[in-house]
Amino acid sequence: MAFLRADIGLDKEVFVIHERQEEGPDFLTSTNLPTTLKAGTYSEDISLAEIIDMGLELEDLEAIEDFLKEEKIDEFEVTEPLYWGYLSASGYLDQTPKALGESYAEVAQQLLDLYFSGDREYMDDDEKADQAWLEKIAAGADPREVG
Repeated sequence: MAFLRADIGLDKEVFVIHERQEEGPDFLTSTNLPTTLKAGTYSEDISLAEIIDMGLELEDLEAIEDFLKEEKIDEFEVTEPLYWGYLSASGYLDQTPKALGESYAEVAQQLLDLYFSGDREYMDDDEKADQAWLEKIAAGADPREVG
């Protein structure tokens, strides 16, 4: 884990979650789905009337159907806007699945529980610094104000 560094997104994002995701939740904006989708569960049973009731268009229904077929899934969830965080390797595509939460503190605590529960004597200086940073955020500090 030494080359992976902790990061927490400063703005809330909307995510798409489904059972076939190996890398964890996707940002809604990184899919071919309409960014106007409301939070909720979408399945192959969704009707045009439901789409219209949500204030969406026929093209949105087609995009949902295409996404379900492409991903080979029966349903997916669109979240409310959430904070997010992960560990990633600068300059590489390597990253852990995203931790999602209602607050910075919730996300930081998830990252601590998942990746920093081991003995500090085996951590390198970067890992110790990340752990200290996450602990401050988990205690309520704003990540923009913690160095």
